[in-house]
Amino acid sequence: MTGICALCHHEAPLRHSHIIPELIYKPMYDDKHRFMQMGSIKPGIKYHQKGLREHLLCQPCETHLSISENYVSEFLGSMGGYEVERKEQLSLLAGLDYKHIRIFFLSVLWRMSVSSLPMFKNVSLGVHEEVMRQMLAADDPGLPQDYGFLAVIPYIDGEFCKDWLLQPDWIRFQNRRLYRAVIGGILYLFVASRRPPVMPHPSVFIQRSGEWIIQHQDVRQIPHLKQWLDEASLLNR
Repeated sequence: MTGICALCHHEAPLRHSHIIPELIYKPMYDDKHRFMQMGSIKPGIKYHQKGLREHLLCQPCETHLSISENYVSEFLGSMGGYEVERKEQLSLLAGLDYKHIRIFFLSVLWRMSVSSLPMFKNVSLGVHEEVMRQMLAADDPGLPQDYGFLAVIPYIDGEFCKDWLLQPDWIRFQNRRLYRAVIGGILYLFVASRRPPVMPHPSVFIQRSGEWIIQHQDVRQIPHLKQWLDEASLLNR
């Protein structure tokens, strides 16, 4: 299929691009090579054989973004050269590649915004979409607070559920739009603003030093996830 690439804006044959890169789906597949998609508004479960895709990017832009994707694949697979220190409900990560982490997660948010798939209908960055496109095209990770994102690992009865994909939605937080999505069992929160909100610690956003704090919480302490699981009757009260 030939069309205009969403990233470089050149006409070219378009790849059947993943909106959420395939590396995140891999741990989610069951023995039938399926993963579960869960709706955020009306609880329900759908099974998919492949990650959600559409004709979006040309091959050079796919290759451009794949550099950061390959790094994050190792990071999520615990094979990257970084250090982890666990303190109560926090994991303190050090030695991460700031640029690759930033480019990868910004590209996920941007792709969700430009996508026409129903799964991502709640993500619309408005004027920030073009700013983010230019950052990605220029391989510019920006500052930690530029569209900062944080990660929370929710546990259900003490277990991490890696096969959980929850449709993104958004809320208002400190007068900014905050997008929320559970991808591969991890809750990611993206701030759709270049003005950072007040956070308990700056390193909840990855820092240029390569430090990043990942939070761990029981799902019952995360209201919107607890409500979803309660309504879907998937949580033992």
